[in-house]
Amino acid sequence: MISVSFDIDWALDPVIEECLIPLEKAGISATFFATHESKILSDLDNGIHEVGIHPNFMPNFHGKGRPFKEVIDELLFLFPNSKGVRFHSLGYAAQIISYCKDQGLEYDSSVFLPMQVEPYRDDLGFGRVPFFRSDLQMILEKNLSLSLSEYNPHLHLGFCFHPIHIFLNTCSLKHYEDSRNHFRNFKDLKNQVNNSQLGIRDCFLKLISCKDPLNFVTLHDVYQRLMP
Repeated sequence: MISVSFDIDWALDPVIEECLIPLEKAGISATFFATHESKILSDLDNGIHEVGIHPNFMPNFHGKGRPFKEVIDELLFLFPNSKGVRFHSLGYAAQIISYCKDQGLEYDSSVFLPMQVEPYRDDLGFGRVPFFRSDLQMILEKNLSLSLSEYNPHLHLGFCFHPIHIFLNTCSLKHYEDSRNHFRNFKDLKNQVNNSQLGIRDCFLKLISCKDPLNFVTLHDVYQRLMP
């Protein structure tokens, strides 16, 4: 069972669309964790893909952020059917998890482990669905090769991507950093796309083309099927 999820990280809708087009061609469902109001994500509430929330508490770590309940409530107002959460930069605390549970969320996918681990319940009884591989990890490790043969097919295999890396076909940390000033201008951003070297989009397309689409499920499906 394979899950593909996306941390939206304030990506423009045309950038998000670059993830949806190949998914739809392959007939694969995925999970999108939203950071902001987005028409394309609101329109995804159609039973094919899943939309969860991706609250950002990083400013709080510097004493400048909003109350965490306010951030969560704002995203749940925008995406009221959300069942899952993944915290930006994987930053959270026990009281935040407790509040998410109280608000009707069913699982968190902020646990990033170097091994395949099945979903489990934490000490609060909240579902935790770990992921095992991320595009940022591949970029930092300078390892953009991807082969499913090295993974255990009997365990959940979770991949985390970011729309900006799919769109740019990011090939290195420098490529990503050099593109930052263009993130809000789609016309300029298109000029930053890598078409000459192996990049994250290449890895993503290889991943979704190498297995039966029925093996790909949303994280909520993983939670429902495997949670003890």
